[in-house]
Formats: sequence, structure tokens, C-alpha cells
Amino acid sequence: MGMLFDHGLDAATAIVMNAVLARMLQVGGGLPAILAIQISTVPFYFLTMEEYYIGMLNLPMFSGPDDASIAISFVCFFCAYMGSGEWWQEPVEVPFGINEYFGQPSTLKRSSFAIYFTYVVEVSAILGGSIIKYWKARNESHFKQRFTVNSFILHGGYMTFNILVYDIYGLLCGSDILHTHTRSVVFCFAG
Repeated sequence: MGMLFDHGLDAATAIVMNAVLARMLQVGGGLPAILAIQISTVPFYFLTMEEYYIGMLNLPMFSGPDDASIAISFVCFFCAYMGSGEWWQEPVEVPFGINEYFGQPSTLKRSSFAIYFTYVVEVSAILGGSIIKYWKARNESHFKQRFTVNSFILHGGYMTFNILVYDIYGLLCGSDILHTHTRSVVFCFAG
């Protein structure tokens, strides 16, 4: 019961904390705002799933639920010093022509670039670390007892489906998704 209450509060805090981040960085209401919400909620879900299958929660060096809070605190102090307006809105060149490959402009607002970069690095690190941990635990009794292909696909597929639906919707709808469907996005990733 305590674990359920603790994880429930952590999930609610993660969604509120990242909504504040999106607002502070002035990323608007489109895909960057949705990714800002997902920065700690997606790793939170996959780490909880990892705990279910492996039997212990062994956090990596950088994890969404914990380190995102510290990073956001630093961003708060930085914005208090620099302001959250002009510096975050300046255009920056996207490296390696990634945006041009997808038919997008070659520059992004600094705030959007920071969100994209953080999201890709954090989610990739969490998923890569989880795959390694699942592989190492594959012969342990706890893992064998809990793991079935169907349950694993359903658990992993649930959040993957949510991510795909909301990210694609954020791309298609532009900057209006958080203004027109606030509850849908927040409830989806709040647990």
C-alpha cells in the first residue's frame, strides 16, 4: 500500500513538475510541451515496469524521476538569473541537419532544442539500460516467474502506444493540443 501511494504521488509530481518546465521555457502547447511532460513520466513508467519484472529498482546513473527534478531546479535558478524570455527563444542551429532530413527548418528555439535533446538522451538511456537489465535477469527465478511474452508486450506496448499517439497528435495539431485537450494529455502520462 505504501509503495502504491508513494509511486502515485511521484507520478503526480512528475507531471506537474514537467508542465511547469514547459511553461517556464515557453515551449508552447505542441510537441515540445508534450515531450517536456514525458521527460520524467516515460522513464518513471519503464523503471516501474523494470521493478515488476526484475524484482528490484536499481536506478541508473541518470534517471527521469530523480534527476529531472534536480535539472529542473537548476533551470529554475538559471531562469531566475537570466529570465525565461529572450534567451530561451533565440534560434539555434540543429546539428547534423536532422531537422532538414524530416523537412523541418534548420533552426529551433533554444527551449525546444533543449527539450528534444533531453528527451532523446534520457529515454534512450532508460530503455537501453532496461534492456540490459532484462537480459542479465533472464535466468533469475523472479524474472522467470513474472515474465511472459504477452504480459511484457502489453506492459511495454501500453506506454509506447501512448507515446506514439500523443507525439503524432502533437505533430499533426501543432501548438494547440495542450490548450484544446489538456486533460487528455495530463491524465495519459500522470499514471
